[in-house]
Formats: sequence, structure tokens, C-alpha cells
Amino acid sequence: MRHNYRDVMHRFTHIDGEIRHADFRLCCADTEASARIVVSVYPWWEHPQYIAARASGAAWGFNCGDEADRDLVIEAVRPLRCELTGYRSATNLKFFGEHPKLWEFEDNAEIFCNSEVDRAALFDAVIKRQLPGVTPAVLEQYLGSRTQHRAPYSLGYFPHTLFNAVKEELGLMAARTHISREPSRREVPVMLCLDDSVLVIANDFFVEVPEFEHRPEWFSPTPSAGDG
Repeated sequence: MRHNYRDVMHRFTHIDGEIRHADFRLCCADTEASARIVVSVYPWWEHPQYIAARASGAAWGFNCGDEADRDLVIEAVRPLRCELTGYRSATNLKFFGEHPKLWEFEDNAEIFCNSEVDRAALFDAVIKRQLPGVTPAVLEQYLGSRTQHRAPYSLGYFPHTLFNAVKEELGLMAARTHISREPSRREVPVMLCLDDSVLVIANDFFVEVPEFEHRPEWFSPTPSAGDG
């Protein structure tokens, strides 16, 4: 069945699958851009015997081979960017509505400082907020200069998500700021990531989910060290 990704993303995260097919077509004069990924996967985490074993703390394991795999088809709606590598494995399937790679689609605005600001302390405070996907390397692009400037000066331009975090931290630091315009909230696209193998940014995604079979003989618990 075909579903919007929001309705099934909770079922497929750590998938231990394999990419069978991935293609991306640019928008041409007579065709729209398209992106389609086919992942072969078996959701062993939905097997009734696995669920029962986990609930009771019993041993679990599987021995089903490729015969349990089915094709999960992911189709992008109006894709904007696609990055493909030669890797075939697909361990983690994730969709993001917030991520630094989506900041280019956000509105941005400038923050002026009318008082001295400890940029290192500001940097650390924003990192501690643990914004989705924001690593020190990412934040370095926006707050990387640790050089102290004499006020007034421009702290820089920030996308909507980061702007709000920086503004709030400056307020907590009692810094005096001047903001001529705040960035507006925009609808941003969605990002799909399959490990480091596939990255697709699109307006939306649909997923065709096949009927999966869970045979009792596929459930093969691994004996614990204490079993004789």
C-alpha cells in the first residue's frame, strides 16, 4: 500500500536493508524532476515471536535469509536535491523536517550586537541546545570566528531556526542587540537519509509498503552463554 512517509516512518528506522535501486531525474522542459529509491528489507522487529521474546526478556534471533525480504519503494514529490553514492547497505532510514541541510530553504536575517559578546560562550550555549543535526562543525560556519569585535558590529546572518536560538542565548547573556528584521517562518522541504548512501530533499515523500510475512521457522533465538 502507498502511504505518506509520516504514517509509516515509525515502522522503519533501523532497517538492516539493502538498496536495490535509486534514481534521480532532473526537471526538463517536458518532464518533472523525480527520485525513487527501492530498498529490500525484512522488518524482523515486527515478528510476533520477537515482540514476545523482548517483552519477556527471552533470547531472540533470526535465520530467514533473503526469502523474507520485500521491496520498500520510496518516491519523492518534487525533489530538489539528490545525492547518491555507491554504497548498497541501508542500516538507518530517517526523515528530517529540521536539519542544517534544510536551512538554505529558510528565511534568514542579520543580528547586530551593540555590546561586547563572548562568542565562545555563545557558541557553547547554542551547541548545548542540541538542535537537530547541529554539530560544532556546522555551527562553526555561522559562529566560527572567535575574534572579539568592538560594538557595534554584525554578528552575521542566520537562518530562521538558528536565528531564534542565537537571539535567545544573547538575551540570556544580557547582550544588547539590534535586529531590523526577523526571519519569517517558511514551509521547508523534507530530507530523506539512508546512511551515507542516499540523501534526497523533496517537498514530500510517499512510501509503498509491501505485505510482509513472518514465518515461525524464521525465528531462531541465539542460545545464551549459560545455556547447556
